[in-house]
Amino acid sequence: MADTGSGVKECVSLRHFNGVYNMYQRLKKRFPDVVFENCAGGGGRTDLGMMKVFNHTWVSDCQVEPQSVIITNGMTMALPPERVDRLFAGMNCQSVGEFEAHMRNTMLTHMSLNVFSPCDGEINREQMEFVRHSTDIYKSFIRPFLSEAVVYHHTPEASKGNVCVLEAASPDKAKGAATAVALKQGAEIKVKLKGADASKTYRVTLDNNRESFDITGRELRYNGITVEIPSALSSELILYEQI
Repeated sequence: MADTGSGVKECVSLRHFNGVYNMYQRLKKRFPDVVFENCAGGGGRTDLGMMKVFNHTWVSDCQVEPQSVIITNGMTMALPPERVDRLFAGMNCQSVGEFEAHMRNTMLTHMSLNVFSPCDGEINREQMEFVRHSTDIYKSFIRPFLSEAVVYHHTPEASKGNVCVLEAASPDKAKGAATAVALKQGAEIKVKLKGADASKTYRVTLDNNRESFDITGRELRYNGITVEIPSALSSELILYEQI
């Protein structure tokens, strides 16, 4: 508490935040077509007051698994997934966890890409093929419905378990995607895809082996499919679409 000149003691932090909010609201009103990116304090300024005027936000500077996966899971409970920035490559993410899992941690959010290999080093062609493959899936399959997606948190308290499963589906249940990441050790899990329509039939693709099969929506939704994640900090991407 302090007297800032009015003769009345008040909360200086509250005055500061109100000033910041008002400044950005004026800027957004004046420049409605500008994309405002919130990037400060490692996610410390990610709140609803800021997100009224920002198009997307960096929710954390931590990109290291398993914390990065847990952060994505938690922040997509608070904000729409297309507003949540997650980074693939860079900021030490390469130090812990599977290459593929880091990519998949971005695929149900506002995907951001960084450096895939050392500037003076030779590009790993197998890794680059996976990056292209994954970004193609994101741009052509996931991103078109992401801003309207229904999000399902299969493991809301992921930090207390071994597997984190996040799903996003189009509102009409025509398609969806789910990511599954093992946090502590490999696992064989049953994933019930909540975005499926029980009256329809779907083509499901498991991205690790790039294998597809047809299955009823009822089976997907109520019995689920078995997913094998081979080791700790590795992953699977599940895609499904009505046929």
